[in-house]
Amino acid sequence: MKEKIRIYKRSSFFSDDFPFSIRHVVNRTEDFNESKRFQREFWKITHIICGEGELLLNEVRRPLRPGSLFLIHPGAVTTYSMSTPSLELCNLLFDPALIEHELAALKDDFHFFAIFSGTFSQNENLPLYLLDADHEIVMLLRSMEKEYEERPLNYRPLLKLKLVELLILMLRGGVRKMRAHRAAGIAEYVDQLLERHFPEEFHLEETAANIGISKSHLCRLYRAQTGRSIVERLKELRLSAAAGELRSSRSSISEICYRCGFNDLSYFYRAFRSRYADNPGTYRKKYGQF
Repeated sequence: MKEKIRIYKRSSFFSDDFPFSIRHVVNRTEDFNESKRFQREFWKITHIICGEGELLLNEVRRPLRPGSLFLIHPGAVTTYSMSTPSLELCNLLFDPALIEHELAALKDDFHFFAIFSGTFSQNENLPLYLLDADHEIVMLLRSMEKEYEERPLNYRPLLKLKLVELLILMLRGGVRKMRAHRAAGIAEYVDQLLERHFPEEFHLEETAANIGISKSHLCRLYRAQTGRSIVERLKELRLSAAAGELRSSRSSISEICYRCGFNDLSYFYRAFRSRYADNPGTYRKKYGQF
């Protein structure tokens, strides 16, 4: 029978005026195992220094080894299943309110920073948050630990900057990991870009360059994975958004056309009729809410 989940209180680790803590710890099998589960009132970044086993996160298992790095949401229920007597690790604990202004300015096509939003399911996004720390991240963590322990003049603003840097490096690592899945990952990456930016002009060359492949290779990979072209998917998203606006808004057809990413009204009419068997005006009369 599993024990009751233990909740780690934020007041045990940091103060409200500086919600940040970093510590080097050793977890042993008698204290951390599958019968003991934990939650926190804060976010946690953990770097495994020594030892092996598994991270159990909401019943999902992920292997751990030296160099493993992960970001954990407060709502996640976690523990370790160790294959070695202990795990030596570095725990970085924080509240994102500490860096809320910096987070608001960061760009994020994969929604890595959605972990800090109110409605978030970490299970659906695990690959972004379970990484391998490279040399740059390891050195950064060491410098943060030293800064926190010694607490020289202006250590707090410096730690805030370093925390933002760490999260950016983790984002980049997560994106690289997603792209490393190649064909499937590339198709997913393109789909996410299209879904978030379909009203805007889409540049195939720029997207392909960001991924590191040619435009023609990108188009072939996407069609092989999805059965349609990128242009077809983009048109589908724009038409679907336009249909939704025709049903639910009083905006003019031309306003909807341009707002949903089309730059030619006559083409919009032809494409809409081809997809929905009605022109936009007729469609609105049939299905509009007003």
